[in-house]
Amino acid sequence: MFYRVEQGTATLKPLEATMYDRDPEDYTAHVWSTSKKLIVGTSKGTILILENTMFRHHLRAPQLAGKAVVSLVNYSKGFICGCGDGTLMLFDEEDDQQYTVSRTFHVDGHPCKVTSIAVTPSEENLSITMEDSQAFSLKVLFCPSVGRPHAISHFVPVAPRVLMPTSFELKTCGSSH
Repeated sequence: MFYRVEQGTATLKPLEATMYDRDPEDYTAHVWSTSKKLIVGTSKGTILILENTMFRHHLRAPQLAGKAVVSLVNYSKGFICGCGDGTLMLFDEEDDQQYTVSRTFHVDGHPCKVTSIAVTPSEENLSITMEDSQAFSLKVLFCPSVGRPHAISHFVPVAPRVLMPTSFELKTCGSSH
């Protein structure tokens, strides 16, 4: 079930999303895309695309097979998906409004859930938090001439694990200038 907050109130109202003949699933993450679509991840590794509360299609990415989609965040070319096994996937929106996996990253030695993802406004860095209370940062180059993003370093711990609370989320701030 989806809910929305009505403007001017502090109450959640049910949002009737038309899912057609789809079986109910555990919806685990969602994000609005830059092209005004609602992208929804499930515990079974399915990514659903909704437009105006109507189900349009789901993504077929072999890299997602059986991986829980735990976190989603958008960026200028599409969205980034954090999975239950420590995998990060970048999906780029193509001209035909379909999404394809442009890059996959793994955090070595941390096969646990990517609980949150934050992308800097300049899109040069992304940071993630993991289910095991670790936070990592990755310098990423989104290079148009290469046609796909690539890492220019490996995941680096943000702080010693001892300083991390048991549950937290990272956010970015700043301008894109």
